[in-house]
Amino acid sequence: MTSPEPRILLLGPALSADDSAQSLEILSRVTLPNATKYVVTVGKFDAGKIAASFNIESGYPAEPSYLKSLAAWTETSDRSDPRLRDGYDLYCLRELVAKEGGNFDYVILLRETAGFEENWTDPQARVNGKTFLAFSSALSGGKGPNFLFSLRDQRAIKILDLALEIYFTGAAYAMKCYTLDGALTVAVETLGLLEEMCG
Repeated sequence: MTSPEPRILLLGPALSADDSAQSLEILSRVTLPNATKYVVTVGKFDAGKIAASFNIESGYPAEPSYLKSLAAWTETSDRSDPRLRDGYDLYCLRELVAKEGGNFDYVILLRETAGFEENWTDPQARVNGKTFLAFSSALSGGKGPNFLFSLRDQRAIKILDLALEIYFTGAAYAMKCYTLDGALTVAVETLGLLEEMCG
């Protein structure tokens, strides 16, 4: 008897309608079995039959505006600043996981694609025993990397929450050699220390 295909949640993040269109185009090129695609939207956006829309502004949450204000306070309010983009993308990811996470084994923050699904078993195998994996295609030349989170690991949600605190407190702006991979690694190490302290 073969094991069932893992259930995968793909998220195309977006800060604007133009970003939504770019994410939707990336999502349209991904063909993974048992995958559900979501594109983040701000306001009205027609994702057609390619993906479901996830309107991050629905309910007027304060967090996206706070992240933008924090970037302005640090005089780095350019939307291309990776700390703003990464904090916002992680927030979107965490909100979608809160809504849908129980239905999936893996979630991918999808920023680029160049046929990675043809070698899907590789990132899937490499994330085993970890909570997240940054992976990219050498052929993509895109925004990458993508981030794969294993929701089979009960620590994944805690790590996402700790990572978000790095952005909400502004600590990301104090990091030297900043990367999202680095911020997530700090969250993993922090959780490890907390678990040790609490026995």
